[in-house]
Amino acid sequence: MRRQAAPEPSFRRGVSGSPKAQRNRPKNRASSSTPAIPATPAEIKRHIDRAYRRELQQRLDVLVPEWEQRLGVKTTKIRIRAMKRKWGACRTRSGDVVFNLELVKQPSSAMDYVVLHELAHLIEPSHGARFQAILTEHMPDWRAVETALNGRVTTRG
Repeated sequence: MRRQAAPEPSFRRGVSGSPKAQRNRPKNRASSSTPAIPATPAEIKRHIDRAYRRELQQRLDVLVPEWEQRLGVKTTKIRIRAMKRKWGACRTRSGDVVFNLELVKQPSSAMDYVVLHELAHLIEPSHGARFQAILTEHMPDWRAVETALNGRVTTRG
């Protein structure tokens, strides 16, 4: 007959290893106001995306009004989306502007450029000479910023 192994000792003093004691022990000692720690990779990704979204929204809340004033335009709605191939989009008829969530990870000069680019579409819908002149007037080095930014385009899968 084999001998049963002794139960492993508890490393916390005063904590019984009995099933009843374990059932009655609080699972999370954090207060109810503390947010739960994400457990799965999907929850972690959602948590990080929410933090990125808040950060980008705060930065856009400052940048967009500045550029609206400089350009003499007004947007109707600012949105943030996860996009695979574009840094931003502008619906010239409605005045809605959409920014890529990944923009938050880029340098501030790139964010300035994308805001300028999208708001310039409210003046000139195409990417023609007039549009480029608007960009050059307000950001003379826009081509270098655009080249650097497009070298970093991320695809989300």
